[in-house]
Amino acid sequence: MGTFAGHFLPGISFCTIAIWWLFSITVRYQSRPRSFRNRASYCWFQSNAAPESWIKIAVCTLGFLGELYTAFNGGRFVNFGNLQHMTMYTFFFLSGVTDLLCIRKSPQGLTPLLPPGSDYFVLMTAAVVEWLLFKFHLHGRNPLDVMVHTLLGHTILAAVVVVAAECHFRRSALLGYIRSILVLLQGLWFISVGYILHNPWGPLPFSADKHEDHMIVTCIFAWHILGSILIAVAVTAAASSCVTRYIGRETEYSKCPSDQGNLLRENQDDDDYTV
Repeated sequence: MGTFAGHFLPGISFCTIAIWWLFSITVRYQSRPRSFRNRASYCWFQSNAAPESWIKIAVCTLGFLGELYTAFNGGRFVNFGNLQHMTMYTFFFLSGVTDLLCIRKSPQGLTPLLPPGSDYFVLMTAAVVEWLLFKFHLHGRNPLDVMVHTLLGHTILAAVVVVAAECHFRRSALLGYIRSILVLLQGLWFISVGYILHNPWGPLPFSADKHEDHMIVTCIFAWHILGSILIAVAVTAAASSCVTRYIGRETEYSKCPSDQGNLLRENQDDDDYTV
C-alpha cells in the first residue's frame, strides 16, 4: 500500500461494496418492509449469486499477491509493512468465503453450511484486525502520515461498533445505512490518502510538518463525511426509483386488506418496530 495504486485498489473496492449495500438495502426494505432483515452481504436479487463476495475474494487475492511481490528485495522479505497489508487482505478474503458458505445449504438442503451470524462475525473480525493493524502501523511515520491513518482508524472503529449493533438489531435499516456510509467513507478516504501521501501526478499536495496543512486535511476528511452522506442519498433515491419503476408499486402493504395495511404503516413508524 506504499503507492497510490495500493491505496486506490482497496478504496475503490470499499466504495463499490458500500454502494451495493445502499442499493440492496433500499430495494429490499421498500419492497418487503415487514420481512426486512439486514445481511452482512447481499446476493443478486431473487438469486444466490453473490457478486459482493466474489469482489472481496478477487480484490483480496490480487492485493495479497501484489503486496507479496513488492515485499521482496534481492530475494529477501524486507518490507514488513506489506506483511500487515497481506494480513488485512487475508481476513477480508475469509469474509468473502464465509459469505458464500452462509448462502449455501447443507447437502440435505435444510440448513446453511455455517451457523446464522457467521458472516457478521467474520466481517467484524476482519474490521477489528484492520483497525488493529493500522493502529500499530504508524511508528516512525511523519505527522501527516500518522494523522491521515488515525482518521482512517476512527472510521474503521466506528464501523465495527455499528456492525456489532446491526448484528443484534437485524431489522433496523438505519443501522445498515450507517454501516454502508462508514464503509463508503473509508473507501473514499483510502483513495484520498493515496493522493495525499503518494501523489502520482506531481509533488505532494501537503507538507508533512506544516500545521496549516494538517488543518486543511482534517477539513477534507469532514468534507468526505458530507460527500459520503450525499452519495448515500443519491443511491437511495435511485434505488427507490427502481422499486417504483421496475418492481412496481405493489408492496406487502398493498397485498393486505386496507385496515391491516394501515395498521402495518402505523407500526412501521413505531420505534420498537423499526429497531
